[in-house]
Amino acid sequence: MGLFNKFSDQLSGVGKNISNSTQQFVNETKIQAAIRDKKNTINEALLNLGRAYYTAHTEDTDGEFSGTIAAIRSEYQAIEDLKKQLSGVRGKTICPKCGAEIDKDVAFCPKCGANLAEAARAEKEDHTSGSDTSDTAQDAAAPLQEEAAGQSQTDAPSSDAKPQK
Repeated sequence: MGLFNKFSDQLSGVGKNISNSTQQFVNETKIQAAIRDKKNTINEALLNLGRAYYTAHTEDTDGEFSGTIAAIRSEYQAIEDLKKQLSGVRGKTICPKCGAEIDKDVAFCPKCGANLAEAARAEKEDHTSGSDTSDTAQDAAAPLQEEAAGQSQTDAPSSDAKPQK
């Protein structure tokens, strides 16, 4: 019987070791999850701070981050160009006033009511007169404000996105 008692004690010890290891694993996992949550909170705060800074400083041309701001503005313009290209592939166009994807043959935007012929004429005049300086703080910040409101600028199509000129 001594052999069975010894075997039983060893088996009991192995069970306790597995239980301790499992409890340690659970505790480590909980702590790692808490660390990950804190890092996510920090990243979200940094992202919001960056958005706020960008929105407040979109007109800065000589500040410390003017190159980064210009690069962001350029990326937003590239997104708008790609959205126009995507609409063209779909046989649609983009309303120059509200950014809605609409049929090419309509005279007025069904979303905002803009006169599309008039808007196209005004846009053509802007491009031919050389007054393509419409990158105001409000225009450049609009994509961030929309994104902060829960509208992703990378999703296509975003009918609420205001196209930048």
